[in-house]
Amino acid sequence: MERVLNTPFLIVKNPDDKKYYLYAGRFWYVSGGITSGWSKSTALPARIKTLDTEIKKQEIENQEEEATPAEPATPTTILVSTKPA
Repeated sequence: MERVLNTPFLIVKNPDDKKYYLYAGRFWYVSGGITSGWSKSTALPARIKTLDTEIKKQEIENQEEEATPAEPATPTTILVSTKPA
């Protein structure tokens, strides 16, 4: 997998299906391109499932150490900006 840098969220490109996967707010989103078309992923490829398992494990460990803010109950709309806001 390839990781997208210079973003506060985890974005990886899956070499099997050539799609981008974004992990944010405990949800996975998928898109064919970085700047548009993000939607909640309903099924994760095997590589992303493995990554998801590791992330969830780390989140559980971190919850024991520090308080975490409430997570959204539903997926949010992903907005992408390529210019300073």
